[in-house]
Amino acid sequence: MERLLEEFQRMAEAQARIAAAMERLAANWDVKETHPDVPRKGKDSKCMQAMRLLAEMGPDNLAEIAKAVGVNRGTLYRWPVFMEAVERQRAAEQWVPRAPRARAVPHDEL
Repeated sequence: MERLLEEFQRMAEAQARIAAAMERLAANWDVKETHPDVPRKGKDSKCMQAMRLLAEMGPDNLAEIAKAVGVNRGTLYRWPVFMEAVERQRAAEQWVPRAPRARAVPHDEL
């Protein structure tokens, strides 16, 4: 049981590191350099806002993220960096630690 709890703790720490890395990526990424077609308004572009919301809300809420940013949901799928972050988060969430196998108990021990 302790081993399973340790695995869950490691998984939670890994998800926290992923969220922190996504925040750093969103803060340091210059949209105009790599994607001149993405407009910049004020401090952050819509893609950067979407990246921050993705870190907060998770990859299962793309419609809500699009609505909060003010773009169509399909627009999110056209931003390669955003979709890469979505795929990385989904891959991290799919990894689940497994409990150790129960050993076979001989009949004489029952």
